[in-house]
Amino acid sequence: MSILVVDDVPSVRSALSRALRANGYSTREAANGREALLAMSNKMPQLVILDLSMPEMDGITFLHHIRSSPGTANLPVIVVTGVSDPTLISEISGYGIQGFMRKSQLSVDVLYALVDRVLPAPSA
Repeated sequence: MSILVVDDVPSVRSALSRALRANGYSTREAANGREALLAMSNKMPQLVILDLSMPEMDGITFLHHIRSSPGTANLPVIVVTGVSDPTLISEISGYGIQGFMRKSQLSVDVLYALVDRVLPAPSA
């Protein structure tokens, strides 16, 4: 199972990827929505873990792009972000995300629980 981790902070991307690989998932990384779209054109992931606040193309714009395209309209997305603006959080729920977590509440156990709701456990 392939997961694309999209976050502009290298240490966050790396930590999320390491945790997911330790649980048996294959990961790729992108620093913003534009890089994520390019990565997806090469190989479609089964899940995207997405930050909202990023340069070049933010998470909302990325969500709009993938939800507008028939090939990615149903791609599962979990948002992991430092953004706490209630209006923005309300807006992303309209994009059919599968999970949401604030970075301040991030733990490996919660991350695994969110991912396990969306993807089957990877085979050993």
